[in-house]
Amino acid sequence: MLIQAILINTWRIYITEKDEFSRGLAMGFLAAFVGLIVMGFGANIFVIVRIAEPFWFLAACVMVLPQLRDAQEVQPIEEPQKVEST
Repeated sequence: MLIQAILINTWRIYITEKDEFSRGLAMGFLAAFVGLIVMGFGANIFVIVRIAEPFWFLAACVMVLPQLRDAQEVQPIEEPQKVEST
């Protein structure tokens, strides 16, 4: 179920994102994830810390992309008001 959720969410993020960086990050992660799944048929790769830690960090970064986009749309950065002194 976790593999299915990652695949579906990553594909949905790739389709819905408008930013080219976000789309590239999602597609790169999706390609790497499929490669790791294929490689996992022959070896137990997620036991190796050098592979597992960056994978889960990148998975978290990709999964939070829609929330970052929504936060930018809701809260625009306002310029500070100038205070006039006399």
